[in-house]
Amino acid sequence: MDSTNICMTWDSFVNYVVEIKTLSDELHDEWEFHGESDNENSIYISKKLHKTFQPAAIDEELINFEEDADEDIPNMENKSVLLTLEYHVAFHPTYSCPILCLNAWNMNGSLLTLEECWQHLGFSDCDYKYNMLTQMDHPVLMRPFLTVHPCKTGDLIGTSFHKSKNPIVSWLSAVAPIFGLKILPEYAKLTF
Repeated sequence: MDSTNICMTWDSFVNYVVEIKTLSDELHDEWEFHGESDNENSIYISKKLHKTFQPAAIDEELINFEEDADEDIPNMENKSVLLTLEYHVAFHPTYSCPILCLNAWNMNGSLLTLEECWQHLGFSDCDYKYNMLTQMDHPVLMRPFLTVHPCKTGDLIGTSFHKSKNPIVSWLSAVAPIFGLKILPEYAKLTF
């Protein structure tokens, strides 16, 4: 295999996610398996969690108060928000690599926009936010999801994780925490 790029096969992808799901069941980590293994490009794994986010930055309105104002400074602790996040790992047939998709909802059930996700994940002021998280069709469900763009995933796996026995675990361990998903250290045993 070229150590600078990876072209993962569908069969390899299926084997890797089955390993993840099997260990997830042992760890009670709540990854779910979707699809039928005999139907190519129909499998993905998913995980749903609730997470509290603190504001990434102080609102401009809070900074622009008069020094001699008698009003108290607003309490930022009350600004945290509880979100439901659903993560999917699927196979992208065009890029021949895994893809991380996610959606996030407020507690009232309304879906967050791409811009709101950038804000909660701390990407609002980043110049590269479109390269990090963008909106694309889910490769299995064929509906819009926020997606970690797959264009560099093959390069990352090929240069950094090409010796891993489960490059999806290695890749997720490096990339997923940026998007609010922590991978348990017990998954590392799948990589060597």
